[in-house]
Amino acid sequence: MAQRVNISVPDDLFGKMQIFKDRLNISRICQGAIMRAIKLEEIKEKAMPDIENLAVRLRKEREDTGQVFKEEGFKDGIKDAYKMGFEEIYTLQLHQDAESPKELFDWYASKQTKEKVERQSHEEGEKIEADFGPFLGFDDIRDLYSRGWLDGVLHTWNQVKDKL
Repeated sequence: MAQRVNISVPDDLFGKMQIFKDRLNISRICQGAIMRAIKLEEIKEKAMPDIENLAVRLRKEREDTGQVFKEEGFKDGIKDAYKMGFEEIYTLQLHQDAESPKELFDWYASKQTKEKVERQSHEEGEKIEADFGPFLGFDDIRDLYSRGWLDGVLHTWNQVKDKL
């Protein structure tokens, strides 16, 4: 048994259909197009549960690849923490959950560290782009470096705060 479905087409398409209606089985063409669209949606639906696993795996790969930048940020964060005053480092740790690591870096990193990042960002960005293409671009590097920097500062704070 077949069900009837009405479809709407623009006037210009309808005019062209009228010219070739004796040569085209419009119903069969529409059925085929609908069937292909449904098959594609079924494939997408079957793939959805695997998307989260893929995202987790790619996130881990990205993080592993960028670990060198995070470690460099961590070392620079420790260096900067030794240059910070009490109020500065205390305020930074208070805001660690409210602000992004990138923002905290921009506000609290030493001038030397900021200049180093700016100087190396162009070189590293070009190198990373050549090595990994769009997989790990400048923003990714900056995010990982900033996270490492913040972790370095907070590590230093956690080591010293009980001694104050």
